Amino acid sequence: MDQLANQSILEIQSLHSLPKEFFLGHGIDPESMGNLTAVDLCESQHLNLGKFLNALKKAFAAKLPEIADLHTCPSDLLAHYFEVTQHAWIREKRFEILQSFQDFKNNLVKESDEFHQLEDLFSKASEELILYLEREELIIFPYINTIAQNPEKLDLFRQPPFDQIAEKIHLLMKEHDRLKEQFDRISQLTDHYAICEEFGEGGKELMDQLREFHLHLSEHLALEHRVLFPRVREPEGFSDSNTDEISHEK
Repeated sequence: MDQLANQSILEIQSLHSLPKEFFLGHGIDPESMGNLTAVDLCESQHLNLGKFLNALKKAFAAKLPEIADLHTCPSDLLAHYFEVTQHAWIREKRFEILQSFQDFKNNLVKESDEFHQLEDLFSKASEELILYLEREELIIFPYINTIAQNPEKLDLFRQPPFDQIAEKIHLLMKEHDRLKEQFDRISQLTDHYAICEEFGEGGKELMDQLREFHLHLSEHLALEHRVLFPRVREPEGFSDSNTDEISHEK
């Protein structure tokens, strides 16, 4: 069982600096119920333990520190962090940039082949990126959570059908290379996000959005490549915090 399930509510609240309002939102008074473990609490209050633990981990993930400290956090918490912060940011910013392209296009004084090429490149590359994120969330992240919740069954995760996860990771890492190539093309087309005179007024804002998106994506993929994916391929590494020593493979 997940170690978190056997910690008291007061211990969880203290260790992770969760506000009282989080627990009250789940119908839990940490002052009167604080000595109960998550297991006992959910049983007494008829709450779904799995859903409560997931809500806790998402709350932890939202409070995680910046990238420099992510190398040492548990893999399931890291997966939650990716999903509820970085994946959410990518989806939100993609929508904003697509809207900026549309608004910008409506205000173009004259047709621009370069602009339409840029819009097409970003639209296709970001669509592939969203599909990539969905595969992670549907396949890799549930696998990570299952291991975290069943550490006593670690040997099973080296056997079929779980051994196929290594091939899935390999394919995702190949997608890293493809995504990198696509966004590098966007950078090259814009001369590394320099302002294009053809775009006129508003071009700087669009280039700034694209530059920020590319930088954020590069950092995210690098973290997956160096930290999360090597742990998934080697389940023993889920409890190993020395993942910052892993080299960036090609």
